[in-house]
This record gives sequence, structure tokens and C-alpha cells, in this order.
Amino acid sequence: MAAHLGLAESELSSALDTISAMKAGMAQDDPRVFLERIELGDAYARAGRFIGSEKQYAGIARRAHKLGLIEIEGLALLRVATLKTRLAEQNHTVFGFAARRAIDALIARREPALQPYQVAGRQLSFLLAAQTTPGPELDRLIERYPRQPAGAPALLLYAPAVALTASSRGSGNRFAPNSNPAAMFNTEMPPVAMGSYVGQWIDVAFAIGTDGRISDAHISRHGDHVALKGGGPSRWSVLYRFVAMPRKCSQAMDANAIPSPRTWLR
Repeated sequence: MAAHLGLAESELSSALDTISAMKAGMAQDDPRVFLERIELGDAYARAGRFIGSEKQYAGIARRAHKLGLIEIEGLALLRVATLKTRLAEQNHTVFGFAARRAIDALIARREPALQPYQVAGRQLSFLLAAQTTPGPELDRLIERYPRQPAGAPALLLYAPAVALTASSRGSGNRFAPNSNPAAMFNTEMPPVAMGSYVGQWIDVAFAIGTDGRISDAHISRHGDHVALKGGGPSRWSVLYRFVAMPRKCSQAMDANAIPSPRTWLR
């Protein structure tokens, strides 16, 4: 609850209390204790305590490795790589090398149980490379990524930051590039100057091609209180235009598949 309310210190205190209680009643090598410690590392990141977050993840990875808890170790290593990649978004010069090293360390492992985490690590590797890749080169970077098999779920590779407008109180944009780094780890929406959300919704339809490009993004349905014409469409059109900006991984064609490329987003 504290995390949803943005109460970073309360979240940290609650996480520490939870871990103490679990250690008192569970074995030290119980995976549930390690998972709660990972949640503590997440809380440190959301509070902007990135060194503490990294230390927590790294300690979990070392301890899990000694105990043979490979999946827990993989999750912790992925958290380290994700943390450094997100920080590299803000300052690639400072954090880019460390992010690359953390990603490569995860991908280089040979244990079969780590494969799911290595798939995520390769996505992080792409995102890290995309941070310094100019627009015209991004297409070639995507083309070099392994093609998804036919029928596999769409795999998101690239999504630029969505600059949402904060409230009229002048709150900072938590989603804009180069904003406070701690804001990247807080997923709540910025405050909106709106008394009621009744009828304030849109459905966005779009198609994902086999080349990973998104096309035909448009508002297909909307609530009764959404004005799309006559002076009120700007905030909604900005939102659905961002749907067309991300890039998915290219995918092999399935000659027997029934085309149904449209996906709904609310």
C-alpha cells in the first residue's frame, strides 16, 4: 500500500519488518525470504537509494549461488542489469559500461534454468544499445535481433519515453527523459487535474506487422465524457499516437494463420 501511495520510507520500513518476521519463522534458505529481499531492493530503487538497491540484489545473487538456488540468483542478476540499464537511460556515459557488464555477465551463464532471465537480458542489451543509436540506425539494430517464431507473442524491443503532462499544480513530469532518476522506478501516474474519471476512457486499436512496426493506431471507442473534436482532442490524441512509436521484434510469417493483427489498449 505504501508503494502505491508513493510513501518510500514507509515502504522500506514495511519491507524490513516483513523480512525480519519471515526470517524468524522460516529457514534462511527459504526462497520466499529471498523474494522478499528482492522486493526490498526494489523499494530502495523507488526511494532513489540505488547503491543500497544494487547491494541488496548482489548479496541475494551471491547467497543464492552458494545455496544452489539458480532461479533466485538469475532473478537477482536480472534486477542488477535492469537497474543499471535504467540508470544508463539518464546518463549513459556514467552507467553504460556498468550496465553492459551486468547484462553480459547474465547472458554468459550456461545453466539451463537461467534461460528465461537471459531472454530478458538480451532485451536489456538491445535497449542499452538503442540508447546511443541514432534514429536511422535503429531499424538496422532491430533487424539484427533474432526473429520471433510464427505465432509467438509480440516482443517489445523499443519504446520511447512518454511525456505525460502533470497537473496544473506544476508537478514535475515523472516520465520525461532526464527527469529525476528515482522517478523511473515509480510507476504511478502523475497527478491529473480532474475531479471525476467517469466516462474518461479510450480504446486504442492498432496492428503489429511481421516487421515489428505498429500501424493504423486510432481511437476506436471512447467514453461519454471524452471530447475528440472541437477543442478537446489534444490530450487523447497525444496518448494514442504514442502507441505507434514502440517497435516490436520482427516475426516469421505463418501461412496457415488467420490474420488478426489488431490489439486493444485501454
